[in-house]
Amino acid sequence: MSKRSFWTIVLSVVAIVPVILWVISRRTIDVDKVLDNLYLQFDGISFVSVDYNQSNSERFGQNPKVLHGVVHVEQGDDLQKYNFTANKYTGEIMEITVQ
Repeated sequence: MSKRSFWTIVLSVVAIVPVILWVISRRTIDVDKVLDNLYLQFDGISFVSVDYNQSNSERFGQNPKVLHGVVHVEQGDDLQKYNFTANKYTGEIMEITVQ
């Protein structure tokens, strides 16, 4: 490998890697996917609340990539509440528990 191609590769990596890291760190939260996945799992959803401000959820110096929230589902005459945890960026529902 010649010196010129080596330095071309090194400079390309040095220029591209920070841009990729910046784009990854600035991704937007996709709540629409979370809501779509909740509506696919439950019939009769009357209310969904999502906690955007998770100030105390920092672990090991990093913010987790999850959203927490509550889903209210009408089941007959009753109203059942479920807590959920979902991925911020992909919308995948990771956990659902009865409140």
